[in-house]
Amino acid sequence: MITQTEEKVLDAVRKHVKDRHPGGAILEVLSRGIRQEQDWWYVLVQPDKEPDKRYEYYEALADAEVELMEQDDLTVLLVPVLPNEELTAA
Repeated sequence: MITQTEEKVLDAVRKHVKDRHPGGAILEVLSRGIRQEQDWWYVLVQPDKEPDKRYEYYEALADAEVELMEQDDLTVLLVPVLPNEELTAA
């Protein structure tokens, strides 16, 4: 079950990744696996397809992390998940 605080963090992350399409991929913010450790939020982000240049995917996530810090005062680590990667419940 997602708390209201977690939902606010997820919404902020979605706002910052929605217009990023590394290699034409659409990025999905996954609600499963979100967690907070001290001041850091860990959020999983998965593209719908493998970007041709994986570094573009990582750069898009890094840029979104900076925006989250500067604009929303959130310290978030966007954890890259590869397309179709099976995730086990945390």
